[in-house]
Amino acid sequence: AKLKLVDDVIPEPLGGAHRDPHVMADSLKHSLAQTLAVLQNMPIETLLVQRRKRLAGYGVFKEG
Repeated sequence: AKLKLVDDVIPEPLGGAHRDPHVMADSLKHSLAQTLAVLQNMPIETLLVQRRKRLAGYGVFKEG
């Protein structure tokens, strides 16, 4: 079952983030910038409604 606690998974560079922190930092920066761009274009009320729905769903388990 999916609990929807994670928005996105950012892949690590080969060997893990600790082996190439600069590449990992660039990947993280890119992912955050994309997400921020989407959120900045969203009306505040829509953002708040989505946030409330998401938080209210934490801990709810649906099978199937």
